[in-house]
Amino acid sequence: MLFCHVTSHIEGEPNDDLFEKKGGGGFPTIMMLDEKGEMIGKHSGERTVPEFEKTVAKAALFLQALKKSEAGDKSAGIDVAISRLELGTLTADDAKKKIAELGEPAPEQQARFDAVLLNQEVMAISKGAGQDRASAGKKFSEMKAAGKIPTGANEYLTFWDTITVYAEAQNDIPMFTEALGKVREKIGANPSKKKYFDGKEAILKKMKEKK
Repeated sequence: MLFCHVTSHIEGEPNDDLFEKKGGGGFPTIMMLDEKGEMIGKHSGERTVPEFEKTVAKAALFLQALKKSEAGDKSAGIDVAISRLELGTLTADDAKKKIAELGEPAPEQQARFDAVLLNQEVMAISKGAGQDRASAGKKFSEMKAAGKIPTGANEYLTFWDTITVYAEAQNDIPMFTEALGKVREKIGANPSKKKYFDGKEAILKKMKEKK
């Protein structure tokens, strides 16, 4: 069932607070709920048919794991805990506790869990930096040097775009070029991003003129 939440208050609307209850942030936020109203999917990244299909497939896998978990499959239970952490319906501490109760995660599950934690760390750093994006970019450049690069669509773009801000502040052309190249690999083919890339190219030109 499709549900559209609007920002205007509507007198008598029974689901007026649904967006807040489900952890909605900015607009638009696209979620998938089951018949009980529980979140099973949250779209991240480009709003294209292929990307939406990936989100739907991911939600389907979550439901499969949930069914197996409810039948007593502990490995599936670990997958469910990681998915809920990723969806934001379970905290990191609660996810760790749940996984510990279920047993040792498989290497691929541990890798996925670590990736989700890294994605959340990136967004926390970005949010915490506020207007001082260069400071967040410095932290991200240090994470990059340590091989810690986020895998989530939004987190990945936030990570590299913020590094361009730090690189600009340092007039570090190689860093800026690398970071911009990473962003271009992901969204460079999107015509709506032309203005963004034109602006970045103008910045790069000025950086080169300073040398």
